[in-house]
Amino acid sequence: MAGERVGIALLLALLEQLGRPRRGGLLYAWHPLAVVELAGQGHTDAFWVRSLVGALYCYPRRTADRGAGWLAFGVGTRLFPLVLMPLWGRFMSRREMIVGLVAAIPFLLLFLSFLTPAVFGNYSTVLVRFTNFYEFNAGFYYPVKAAIDWLGMQPSNLIAGRITTGVQSVLLLIIWLMPVRDRSFGLLARRALLLVSVQVLLLAKVHIWYFTVPLLLLT
Repeated sequence: MAGERVGIALLLALLEQLGRPRRGGLLYAWHPLAVVELAGQGHTDAFWVRSLVGALYCYPRRTADRGAGWLAFGVGTRLFPLVLMPLWGRFMSRREMIVGLVAAIPFLLLFLSFLTPAVFGNYSTVLVRFTNFYEFNAGFYYPVKAAIDWLGMQPSNLIAGRITTGVQSVLLLIIWLMPVRDRSFGLLARRALLLVSVQVLLLAKVHIWYFTVPLLLLT
């Protein structure tokens, strides 16, 4: 609840800073996904949302790290912000990248715990499930699997999963490498929306509250 409140406060401040109507932020704050799933259910994605809002808030203010420290905080709680790191780097100067890396170190050190065999085993199992077991989000996967079954190729589930993961990886790489005409906030936000949309649409396991991040960026 507290994390969600901080995120909403930063979002409203960001919209005001950009000269945009605050109604978009208010609509997000009262959307059932934010109210029920994040604030009500207490999902840790609230910290990921808060970190993204913090990074977006810092970027137009031209802080020394352009919000990279906030993104690193998000990575410390969820893996999803990792997809935005290469994008953020494209929009930063060399000096800002160095400061951003320094700001990110305290949060990235949280991953040292994964060096222990027991924790790393649990972590790798979760990673495999999120890229190979299509349970809650198979809109792209099932047609691919049906086509592979029709062709008689086996094991169709593994082949379809690899194709889906491959398509996602290629699309993410294309978005990362798209030319940066300028380092404007608007272009950064649109690219971020593209990245997280591809991520949500093609992940193997997607819960309904994952859509709060695209919803946030749409504001």
